[in-house]
Amino acid sequence: MWLFTPDGFFSAVQHKDDPNRIMIRTRSRIHAQHLVDACPEGSKPPLVETPPPADYRYRVTVSREMWIYLVGKFAADISYVNYKNEASKRKHPSGFMSALHSIWSKLLGFQDSMHADSKKGRWGDYPTHHSHGGGSDPFGNLDGWLSRSGNASGNASIDDDDDEYVELCEGMIVQMLDDGDLGEGEVLSVDDERGTALVHFTYPLENGDIEEEVLKVPVQDLMVLYDPIEDQVEERLEAMEVLPSRPEVDKYTSIEDLADADDGSWPPPELTGFMRGSG
Repeated sequence: MWLFTPDGFFSAVQHKDDPNRIMIRTRSRIHAQHLVDACPEGSKPPLVETPPPADYRYRVTVSREMWIYLVGKFAADISYVNYKNEASKRKHPSGFMSALHSIWSKLLGFQDSMHADSKKGRWGDYPTHHSHGGGSDPFGNLDGWLSRSGNASGNASIDDDDDEYVELCEGMIVQMLDDGDLGEGEVLSVDDERGTALVHFTYPLENGDIEEEVLKVPVQDLMVLYDPIEDQVEERLEAMEVLPSRPEVDKYTSIEDLADADDGSWPPPELTGFMRGSG
């Protein structure tokens, strides 16, 4: 069985050599450690790391009774109303939350395709005439749309910082150009062939609740507010230790001065203005 908890993703199977034991596999040491920490004191199993080509890097083996205890504990600890939001508060390896959103969107698309004939899909195309201020005109403000999209190609969208077109990617935080009421949204997937993106919008209501909506939007209608990849690169650059600049080399015009100054330190002094055979 697969199990997603706020602390990670776990794949549990019967141990191949002992039907009374359950092997729980994870792809992250952090998640495996969360599992070990959830076990009672005095009954914590060892964490085993398995090298490639094993598809799960970390494994924890427990009795069937312990696995039943852990699943029950995870169920009893549920005190949240949104799983993904709760998971985002916990410690995870880089990329795990993006993977969760991808899984969520894939299963949502599966649900929608299963019920396509009923026209009860939870998400659909963003109404073009609404996004371009066209009112009842199904074509909307065509001139305005052409002026924006004429400079873009493929899955390009506008960057809020410099109003330049950038490539839209999963995980970016975006906003509709002409409909700020939708709030901010996270890009779940990008369809390069159709030039659309599946975006998960969230916005607060007057009563304090949070409304969620997933829409398929033309990428030209989106403005990028935040790029997590670019931000991670900037953070890494800031965290890197900057090497000190090379010290200035002392220069001398005579061999005598050079010899007096050369004490073995780095960088060694250099001789300038001296020509062999002069004098």
